[in-house]
Amino acid sequence: MTRGEELELKTEDLAKRLCIGDSIKRIPFIHKLIVRIAFYELYLESEELDARFKLWISKRHDEDRRDRGLPKARLEWR
Repeated sequence: MTRGEELELKTEDLAKRLCIGDSIKRIPFIHKLIVRIAFYELYLESEELDARFKLWISKRHDEDRRDRGLPKARLEWR
């Protein structure tokens, strides 16, 4: 699924949750606002997943080093 398709689905979901329906397409300001909110929600979801992955991989890295008898080392993220 492309980013555009994800954004469109998120926009439709927001419109349903806010009980707006298809009327958002008739009012450009509200439509832009809903699309922007959907975009930020997608961005925050991806950031949250990225943070969870980094936490998980850091724990795995520490456990692996401990199992091999090595001291803890920080992972550098770029």
